[in-house]
Amino acid sequence: MSLPSSPPTTPDAAAGPHNCPSCGFELPPQADDIGTAAALLEAKRTILELQEQVRLLNQKNTAAADKLADYEDEVAKLRAAANTNMPSPPPSATFQHRSHSQQDRLLPPPSPSRTSFSRLSALLTRKSVPNLAPPPPQALKPLPSAHQTPTANSTRTGSPSTPNESSTIGESPSSRPPSQEVADALESAAEFAVALAREQSLRRRAEEKLDKQYLEIDDLSAELFQKANEMVATERMKNANLEERVSMLEQRDQDKKKRLERLEQAMSRIDRARAVLSQRNSA
Repeated sequence: MSLPSSPPTTPDAAAGPHNCPSCGFELPPQADDIGTAAALLEAKRTILELQEQVRLLNQKNTAAADKLADYEDEVAKLRAAANTNMPSPPPSATFQHRSHSQQDRLLPPPSPSRTSFSRLSALLTRKSVPNLAPPPPQALKPLPSAHQTPTANSTRTGSPSTPNESSTIGESPSSRPPSQEVADALESAAEFAVALAREQSLRRRAEEKLDKQYLEIDDLSAELFQKANEMVATERMKNANLEERVSMLEQRDQDKKKRLERLEQAMSRIDRARAVLSQRNSA
């Protein structure tokens, strides 16, 4: 037994504003219903556009995240390559660095004068110290090489070497007692102090000369500006006087022209009067 299949009704058709809910009679659409339907369509269209924009933004965000991850991977690879390409320091250098660091820890902090001396040591050439004592003659003796054969006397007698000779042989010629190194350091520090004082005095003199030159330049510039202002003022006064004189001469020329015109008119009148008188006398 099969039930009659009713046609599927959409929500818009079931609850449509143009159908009566009781009898199903279709009502004619009204103006308000048309306006609301248009507003609904416009709202749906804007919602779809916004959803599309959100989808595009999500795609852009994922692409940016992928690019950032790629960049991070590249940076990590470059760092790993740089670390692998860097040569490892030799063990002797590391040992020397450690010994130097331990000595720096044990030594007291350097004073500012000593730091200034160390800075000057890079700039100034070290002078020879005349007070240094020459090395003992035993230290200057050349050491016997390994391939030399002993002499006959040494082989025959077999006498042991003296303590002085053994000490000079075991001691390197460059080694010096600590007191000598301290004396050298003190003398070099004194030389550096003298050089520093000389440099400071020269710098003060140079600064004083520079200040004097600046003052002279300021004075000269002030004098030049004052003279220039005076020259400009005098030139303006001369120009004003010349303009006044030119205006006076022009006025005089105009007056002379007027006088000449009056004289010409008077001469013409006199000529006419003479002509009239001559005609009367002839008549």
